[in-house]
Amino acid sequence: RAPAPPPPPPPPPAMPTQQRAQQPERLAWHEHVALDLVSTCEHHLLPFSGVAHVGYLLAPADASDEGVVAASEEIPAAALGRARAQALVDHFATRLQVQERITEQVADALIGADVRACVGGRRIAGACVVIEAAHMCMSARGVRKPRSATVSVAVRGVLSAGGTAATARMVAALMSARTAATR
Repeated sequence: RAPAPPPPPPPPPAMPTQQRAQQPERLAWHEHVALDLVSTCEHHLLPFSGVAHVGYLLAPADASDEGVVAASEEIPAAALGRARAQALVDHFATRLQVQERITEQVADALIGADVRACVGGRRIAGACVVIEAAHMCMSARGVRKPRSATVSVAVRGVLSAGGTAATARMVAALMSARTAATR
C-alpha cells in the first residue's frame, strides 16, 4: 500500500501588485517599463538590444522596519524617475557585457545605498529587473533566428523571499505592464 501524498506546500506570499489591489494603503510600488537597452556581448563582440523593465518597493521612512511604505507618507508618483532608471541601465550596458550580468548589476544597484539620494533618502527594500533582448549572435550567425529574444530576471530584497512562484508572478506583472504600455 502506497503512503499518502504529502500535503501541498503553503501558497507563496502575494505579489506586490496583488497586495496593492487588496491593501492599497500599504504599498509604494514603482515600475518603469520598456527602458531601451543596447550593449555589446563580451563573448561574441556583437551587439544585443532590447528593453529593461524595472520595478521596486520603497522601504519605510524610518528604515528600521522591513515592511513597505504606508500610504500616509508623501511619495512622489515615480520616486526614482524614468530618466534616472534609464541612466542606471545605460551605465551598466555601455561596456562589454553579458545580459545576465547587466540584469544582476541593475538589481544590485537599486538595492544599494547609491540610489538613496534619488528616492528621498529612503532605501529600496525590494527590486525586480527583467531584461528582454535580441542578440545578433542569434540572428546573424549560428542558429539564425532573427526574432528570438532572451529574457533574464533578477530579484532582490524583500521581493526575493517568496521563492520561484512569487518571482514568476513579479515577472508576469512587469511583462503585462510592458504589454499595456506598448498598446
